[in-house]
Amino acid sequence: MPKHIKSVFLKEKIFSIVITVIGIAGTYFCSSPPPSPPTGANAYLMMVPGGNFIKVILDHSLSVFFAILTIYGILKILDWTLFANVLKNEKIIDRWSTLIQNEQGKMEQVYKDTEDNIKKSEAPYVKYERVKISASFLKGLFGNKRVYLKVINQKYKSYKIYVGARDYGNNLDLCWYLTYEPGLISRILEKLLPFLSSKKLVWIPKLDLFAQQDLSSYTTVVHHCFMEAVEKITKGTGQVIDRKSKGFLGIS
Repeated sequence: MPKHIKSVFLKEKIFSIVITVIGIAGTYFCSSPPPSPPTGANAYLMMVPGGNFIKVILDHSLSVFFAILTIYGILKILDWTLFANVLKNEKIIDRWSTLIQNEQGKMEQVYKDTEDNIKKSEAPYVKYERVKISASFLKGLFGNKRVYLKVINQKYKSYKIYVGARDYGNNLDLCWYLTYEPGLISRILEKLLPFLSSKKLVWIPKLDLFAQQDLSSYTTVVHHCFMEAVEKITKGTGQVIDRKSKGFLGIS
């Protein structure tokens, strides 16, 4: 992956680290609050049945808050380190693929042109970055990864598009997948409780009319940007490309 490609999701990663640091620091400073004499409301609270327990909860409310903040931050860090870019539980909603003969070696050109086209489209809330994808965490550890262009609409972060280009013999294998990725909690549970079937954890929420329109527009824009890059390398070769996707949206 070229060094000049910078992650557009850097702010989110920094945010999760900052949240974790604040949570850990807050938990440390609040772990031993100074004792307070039972005066006023505290004295009355001590007289109420269970009041001592309630007082402990109130005294440690900040500790609980920072502990929750710490857990949330750690889960977010795990989300973009251990669990990110692992296509295991994703459900494919729509897809497109083709094989271009005698066009090997043009992967970088396709990626660069697609990125430029997405940028020129000025589609709202759309961000992208090149990532290395693995089929599972363990396979990724052993280097079984492939480069994809990951595209996200920030309003619908669970719906990701993975654009792929790679040499296959003397051919160029091209594809994209619109996927629905389970939420963070579902993925954590699947990791901690592997005996649970992924089918029980993965479900796709119903989208309202506006959300369906946004999802369709977002996917169509990425599809057209990719098609423009593909047609640039097939121009003059006489190869006919079927533009229509296969899936829920059926984009062409």
